[in-house]
Amino acid sequence: MSSVIDITGSLHDETVVWPGDTPFRRVLEHLFEDGSSYILSHLVMTAHAGTHIDAPLHVVEGGESVEKLDLGIFIGPCRVALHEENRHIDSADIGRMNLNGVERVLFRTRNSQLWDAPPFREDYVALTVSAAEKLVEIGMKLVGLDSLSIGPFGEEDEKVHRILLGNRVIVLESLDLRNAEPGDYELIALPLKIIGGEAAPVRAVLRRVGAMEELS
Repeated sequence: MSSVIDITGSLHDETVVWPGDTPFRRVLEHLFEDGSSYILSHLVMTAHAGTHIDAPLHVVEGGESVEKLDLGIFIGPCRVALHEENRHIDSADIGRMNLNGVERVLFRTRNSQLWDAPPFREDYVALTVSAAEKLVEIGMKLVGLDSLSIGPFGEEDEKVHRILLGNRVIVLESLDLRNAEPGDYELIALPLKIIGGEAAPVRAVLRRVGAMEELS
């Protein structure tokens, strides 16, 4: 079994995006079968398609853009926390998870079962305002979720984003956590260096703690 778990959602023509966002398309310009000696394509997509990070600039005027973020935020110890209830995550749930001292947390929910079931669903599990406030209170630096957005569908979504990003808690969205059991890992989720970007795609992986110790 590999010590590295890929938690990145694949990008393809059927990738689900937020309603109204530009869907992902890969347009082929040169093909072997057309007599070309190489393949070449260009990509059309929203910066929020697939697994991506939201920088503070996404909702905070004058906030940090992607290229200005400390890369250390995206590499380091991380906990995958399981939320099995068919409801949003609130502050009481955060309290029961005992996340004190944890700086990066990824929430695995029933959303992980929806990866193979497009189209977009408004009833995904997300963080409530009280959960976001609690995560800020305990000093979280990065929060990830297995859904297109960190906040519930509707007005509360922007409020959750503003609480987290306004306090420089980076948001990691659209994670595929189906193969990530609850527990402690090393997270590596580096964003593309998009100058002035409010968001950027990432290739996110987890490395098992035991494998880290073996390599040290």
